[in-house]
Amino acid sequence: MTALALFPAGCRRPGPVVPSTRAVTQPSGHATAYSNPRFGVGLTYPAQWTTRPSNNFVLLLVPAGASQTPDVSISLDIPDLPPHFPGLIPIGAVKNGYLEDLRKQVGQLDTQELTPPSIPDANARLLRSTWQTAGRTMSQTTLLMTHDDRVYILRATADSAHREQTESALDKIIHSLTWKPRDEK
Repeated sequence: MTALALFPAGCRRPGPVVPSTRAVTQPSGHATAYSNPRFGVGLTYPAQWTTRPSNNFVLLLVPAGASQTPDVSISLDIPDLPPHFPGLIPIGAVKNGYLEDLRKQVGQLDTQELTPPSIPDANARLLRSTWQTAGRTMSQTTLLMTHDDRVYILRATADSAHREQTESALDKIIHSLTWKPRDEK
């Protein structure tokens, strides 16, 4: 879970993840479509990945057949924001809050800002952070986006042995992103 330090009140999770999400499995070897009308987002993810229930993320993906506590994951987080002026979510503040939260979780970070992909109707930042834990190098490649008065955090977390394949899956997901009409229920 990521709480962004955009405002003194911070952010909170959007509450329990409701079963308004929909994943439709395609034939073996193809991508799986995911749509969440509550948050107005759709994407596809590679068939080699599967969803896992999560209280911390709107969508949590792990490699098919992964253990219960995998070191490799891709997640989508859409935190609730404190009151703010509509249309005014500075992406720089989102980046700073995200990095502050990650530092609290893992300690010292080395972060690179990468060239973000073009995401229609969104402001975006792409980051790669690395850190050491238990003698291993871990990384998190994160696409931070603001769209339609929401913050979307799409991230791939992996150890160095799995970073390349996890980032490849993340790249496919990023290029499949679509904005959907939100269901305001």
